Amino acid sequence: MRNLLLKFFEKVGKSQEIELFIQRFNVVPRNQFAVLRVSTNIIETQLEDIAESLSFMQHMGIYPVVILDMKNDSYSDSIQSPISDSAAGKRFLPTATQLIEALTRYGGNAEIVENIVDVTSPRPSNWTLDHEPINGVLEMDRLPIISPFGRRNRRRVFVNAEELSHLLVHELNPIKYILITEVGGILDQNDAILPFLNLSQRKEWSHVKTEMKPIVREVRQVLKKSPDCAAIFTSPDNLLKEIFTIKGSGTFVKKYSITATSKMADLDKERMKCLLEDAFGKTLVDDFFEDKIKMVLIEKNYEGVAIIKKIRGIPYLDKIAVAKTSEGTGLGRSLWQKVVEQYPKLVWRSTPVNPLASFYLRECDGCMKFPKWIVYWRDLDESEIFPMVKKILEIRSTMRQRDE
Repeated sequence: MRNLLLKFFEKVGKSQEIELFIQRFNVVPRNQFAVLRVSTNIIETQLEDIAESLSFMQHMGIYPVVILDMKNDSYSDSIQSPISDSAAGKRFLPTATQLIEALTRYGGNAEIVENIVDVTSPRPSNWTLDHEPINGVLEMDRLPIISPFGRRNRRRVFVNAEELSHLLVHELNPIKYILITEVGGILDQNDAILPFLNLSQRKEWSHVKTEMKPIVREVRQVLKKSPDCAAIFTSPDNLLKEIFTIKGSGTFVKKYSITATSKMADLDKERMKCLLEDAFGKTLVDDFFEDKIKMVLIEKNYEGVAIIKKIRGIPYLDKIAVAKTSEGTGLGRSLWQKVVEQYPKLVWRSTPVNPLASFYLRECDGCMKFPKWIVYWRDLDESEIFPMVKKILEIRSTMRQRDE
C-alpha cells in the first residue's frame, strides 16, 4: 500500500486537496459515495490500473458500488449493440473474478452481489432494488460488484448496464456516478476532453462530439431524477486524480440549480458566511450582511454564490465564490454566466494575486491596475470609468486574514 500511496502522491502532488476530499467523503454513508460503471473491455485491458485505484479508495474508507458493463464500448458509439443473456453470463463471472483477484493482490477485497433487482414489471421505472445485500457487503469492508441479472417470476433475467446504473443511482442516491471510459472523458468536436458540463445550460453540450451525445443524454436523464448526484467520466489511470483533486482529469457533469433573490430573509446567512470563508480562506467581517445587497445568485446547496451591490447606480460584483470541494466543476463559470446575463453592465475588483485574474482579463472590456486591487468593467461609458474606479477603490475590504 505504501508504494501505491507514493505513486499516487507523485502523480497528483497535492496532499492537502486529497485530505480535503477524503474528509468530505468519509462523512457520506458508504452506499451513497458512488456508483461506478466500467466495461469488461477495460477490465481486461487495464486491470491493474482499475484494481490499484479501487484498492486505494478502499484503504481510504471509500467504497463505490461497482457495475461491470458487458458491452465492450467506450460510451462513444451512437448505436450500442445488444448482448444476449447467455453471452452476459459467460462474460460476467470470469471478469468479476479477475477483478476480485487483482484487488486482493493490492490489499483490497470485493464480493459479487446477486439477485437484488426485481424486474417483474415491464417498466424499468417500476423495478425494485433490495438494498440489504449491498449494505451487508459494505459492512464487511468489501466492494460490492453487482451482478447484471435480476429476478422475474423466479427466472434469471439479464439487466443491461444502463438500466442497472440508473436504478442504483436513483435508489442509493450517491454523490457520484462514475463512468470509466477508454478516452477518459467527454470529447468536444475537436476531440479534446471537456473538463465540465452543466446540464442546466443546453448550449454547453452543443460542443459535445456527435458520437458521444447519446451517453450525455443518458446521463442527463439519470441526473434529472437524482439532481444532487454528479457524473464523472474519466480513464482508469486518472480515476483517483479526478476524484481526489480540484483540477481533476476527465469530465465533471452536473445539473446545477442557481436561483436569484433580492430578499436576504430567504437566505441562510450562516451557510453563506461559511461558504465565503471556505472559498477565500479568510474571515468575513461581522457586519457584512448589514450592507445593502441588490441581488444574490446562490447554488441550492450553498456550493457557490455571487453577490451583487450597486455603486452610483451601476451593478457591482462584490463577491463570487465557490466551495473548495466544488472548484473545477464548472460551477464558477455557471455563476459567472448567470451574472453577466442579468447584468451586462458590470464592475468588479480583485487582488493582483487572484487566480481568476487571467479569466477576468478575458471577460472584461477594460481594467485598471493598482498595488492592492485590479478594477474591471464591462459595458461602461467612457465618462463613467474614472468616477467608478475611484469609488470602488474606496470600498472597504470585507474579508480579513484569519490571524488578524
